[in-house]
Amino acid sequence: PAEVLTLLDGIVADLPGEEIATCIYAVVEIDSGVLTLASAGHPPPLVVAPDGLVSRLYMAVGSPLGVARSDVTEYTVRLGRGYLIALFTNGLVRGRARDLDAGVSQLAAALARASDRFTANLDDLVTTACAGLGPAVAPGPVGSGAADGAADEVAADDVALLFARLPVEPTAAAALLDVTFDGAASLRAVRAQARLALENAPLASEVVDTIVLVLSELASNAVRHGRPPLSVRLRLLGDRAVVEVADGGGRVLRRRHAAAEDEAGRGLGLVSQLAVRHGVRPVPDGKAVWAEIDLTGTTPPEPD
Repeated sequence: PAEVLTLLDGIVADLPGEEIATCIYAVVEIDSGVLTLASAGHPPPLVVAPDGLVSRLYMAVGSPLGVARSDVTEYTVRLGRGYLIALFTNGLVRGRARDLDAGVSQLAAALARASDRFTANLDDLVTTACAGLGPAVAPGPVGSGAADGAADEVAADDVALLFARLPVEPTAAAALLDVTFDGAASLRAVRAQARLALENAPLASEVVDTIVLVLSELASNAVRHGRPPLSVRLRLLGDRAVVEVADGGGRVLRRRHAAAEDEAGRGLGLVSQLAVRHGVRPVPDGKAVWAEIDLTGTTPPEPD
């Protein structure tokens, strides 16, 4: 999230005129409950526990996009199963005779009062939460404008409320592979174990090739740029295969644009082409680099 906001800030700053925008960017890992987020001038979300307890995520919001930035602070929090994340715009909580902080408190109170409907359809929960903020923010069809009689402040600002609920039950099957390895000398054995586990799944041969190639690139990067302990975990998650390679180093890898004559530097570029999503997250003793591969039919590139 911090890297995305930094890149977006540069794009907005290059727009003609003096454009600014607020943005919050979050990534949630639905199987582990890890929420990683960063904000550029946007209010932090509310978190609702299954028992109805509503909490604010206290974090620095930073400057809006398009303003000279020094750095972006990234936050990580672990949520439990069934937790609800409520993201909202300023226009939802700020209105006539109500400042932003008071509006957030009012939204939190509305969510707390709706705790008996916590397991209800999310559309119904949105309607209930908006009703607790008054008629000016009553939800309407997607793409509709402000309702008649809405406060001028609301009509002048976008109104949005987004709910995301973590699954109550585990979503990931048991790991097909969960091993530690010593270094470069162990990579061949790790690849062979991964291929055997995937072939027993079973999966199409071209999908197996792609997953093993992604695993090999991430593991090689961990050997080259990380430090022990090194580990590989491979899981199936719905229609995706999830590859995670952890090492004891804290340095976050950045994708390079290798020149034609370079003999290295193409690993993350290759992973970005083969994976549906990929990223990195901190773990207690270092970091984990992960990638998700589509199981429905990905064709690996031809070798050079």
